[in-house]
Amino acid sequence: MATPARKRDPQQEQYIHLVRLGWDLRVLGISTSVLVPATGPPVLEIMSASKVRLRVRVVHRAWGWVFTWRPW
Repeated sequence: MATPARKRDPQQEQYIHLVRLGWDLRVLGISTSVLVPATGPPVLEIMSASKVRLRVRVVHRAWGWVFTWRPW
């Protein structure tokens, strides 16, 4: 018997997308960290070769999920 599909929390969806991106970057030799703050959305953190910290967020738009980033 199949279990009914459970709707995920939006932040859980964000986390899943960030982990997938982090894994894909790992395959390219780029180290990442997923930050899960007590409040607020999860963030994927990447340290660039020039030691600039880049944080990637994911947001849901009408047409799908979109990654956004900028140095903090």
